[in-house]
Amino acid sequence: MLISARSLIPCLIVSSCFASCAGDDGGRPSATSFTGGASATQGITSASGGSSDGASGASASGGDGSAGGDESGEGPTSGPKLDLDDSDDTLGGGGDCGPWTPKFKESFAHIWIANSPEGTVSKIEVKTGIERARYRVGPGLTNPSRTSVNLAGDVAVADRAGGITKIAGAAERCVESNGIAGIQTSTGAGEVLPWGEDECVLWRVDLPDGAGMELHSAGPRPIAWEAAVDHALCPTVNPRVWVGWYDYPTKTGNFRRLDGKSGAILDEVSVPQWGDLKHGPYGGAVDRQGDFWALGWSKGPLVRIDSETLEVERIEIEAPPGGAKFYLYGIAVDRDGNPWLAGEQTVYRYDQGKGTWTHLTIPTGRMRGLQIDRFGRAFIALNNPAGLVVVDTESAAIVAPTVTIPGAMMPVGVSIDVDGAVWVVDRDADRAFKVDPITYAVLMEVAGLSGPYTYSDMTGAGLSLVTYPPEG
Repeated sequence: MLISARSLIPCLIVSSCFASCAGDDGGRPSATSFTGGASATQGITSASGGSSDGASGASASGGDGSAGGDESGEGPTSGPKLDLDDSDDTLGGGGDCGPWTPKFKESFAHIWIANSPEGTVSKIEVKTGIERARYRVGPGLTNPSRTSVNLAGDVAVADRAGGITKIAGAAERCVESNGIAGIQTSTGAGEVLPWGEDECVLWRVDLPDGAGMELHSAGPRPIAWEAAVDHALCPTVNPRVWVGWYDYPTKTGNFRRLDGKSGAILDEVSVPQWGDLKHGPYGGAVDRQGDFWALGWSKGPLVRIDSETLEVERIEIEAPPGGAKFYLYGIAVDRDGNPWLAGEQTVYRYDQGKGTWTHLTIPTGRMRGLQIDRFGRAFIALNNPAGLVVVDTESAAIVAPTVTIPGAMMPVGVSIDVDGAVWVVDRDADRAFKVDPITYAVLMEVAGLSGPYTYSDMTGAGLSLVTYPPEG
């Protein structure tokens, strides 16, 4: 049975009982030091470097401990609408969940990167850089891009050719289906099983491809899991997942919320008059209230779907100062539930409590995907020059306008791993870079990818941030 967090005692609000539910934080990294590096292993190159013309190594400001909103209890501070499960169908228990615990680190031990041209997704161990598996996401011609990791470590993959696929993150959740003893599954990049034969690929649901102007231009893109937790704030086995696509002929943005265990359709939401561009809903994320935020490519809109009522709030993007182009691309949600967007020469923050926009100008180039870490730092993929932009989301200040990454060519996506390291997915370089969040040195390069094009919550860090927000 699922019950609303609002019907529970205050200690079940995530931010109120984080310490008791997360356990000892002895493994918690410092905002001014980083120990998540790894030595090079076979097939992986390590490199130093990374330079910044900004304030290298600056950490996020601590803020005043508030979470936004007003004193009436409305807005982001009113507590999360997490699904709390009374059943025994959970993956944890005993208050042994949350960041810095062994269970948490095990669930988030991988980054999932789509190899778009070959129709596969790679499961890469973040500590070693070893590709532990590679999976096909569907039959025939597929075109995966966004991936989203839930609190258990399972992944959902959006296929722009028309579908969504769920893959188990741990062997114990793979399902015997062919009568052969043991689980038949991929063990690395060189062993990709034919579609339908890998028993760790749990389900696929076909979706419309959107009938766009160009092949796959309107197919499924935004994707995000909800947080589903038990009373100890440990993840349950059946969270729900959002996915969206664009019906270009009718200019309608379409969204479905699916059952995480079966892929069955639970809810459907349509947003008419989305826009007139070839791409529609482009990226998505959930906030601490459980609401789904979806961003339209280039000019917006920004849309919020209420997790309980399914009411749609449409928010037009405020034009950037100085006449810069929009070219909106990436979206992430901070600890207070405010969406951050990346575009052409501009980073946007929407304060959902106040209904106001903040713009930060980055004059050097075009930005793509972004992710926010537990210290409030937003790391944003930058195309000109190839590298990163770093922003302090607590103070809405630019930390480093340009961080160059040696060897990078076309960064498209960014994620944060369980140790706090920054991962940059580079489509044209066919590799991913693991970067120190303080010095910006390249700790590791993982090669052998194929046109990797992922810039969503590919490690689960975004969902973790809003589920277990840091205190203070």
